[in-house]
Amino acid sequence: MNGLSTDRDGIRIDMGMPWDTTDEIKGYSEGFPSFGGRLVNQTVIVIGTPEEIAEFRERGDRVIKQINRLDLGYLVLDQNSNSVAGTILRSFGITPQQLLNSSKFHFLRPVPGFTRNLPNPTSSARSRPKAYWGS
Repeated sequence: MNGLSTDRDGIRIDMGMPWDTTDEIKGYSEGFPSFGGRLVNQTVIVIGTPEEIAEFRERGDRVIKQINRLDLGYLVLDQNSNSVAGTILRSFGITPQQLLNSSKFHFLRPVPGFTRNLPNPTSSARSRPKAYWGS
């Protein structure tokens, strides 16, 4: 489960274009393209019985549906795939900061957007603009 930038035609792209205000951030739970083998930052977050894993998956899928209904604009340094991952983690009872502070994971550089909580209506998540530059 993670987020991917999605272009104006609904096609998943590996990174949104900051200058294209029509790109959106969308959550996905399967069918990730490999992007030439660059999707290497996957890790196991929860373990349990098949029933427990199914419950986490359902919870993550509900969060993804919430995020996708918001039609959020893609913001490369703030509202991005890291934000989707962090929001899903919160639904599992894990804060993104817990992972960032964990000695098990070695974050070598900043993780922009990871601590943003997307579907929270009181957060500063920004919807897609109503008018686009050049439209």
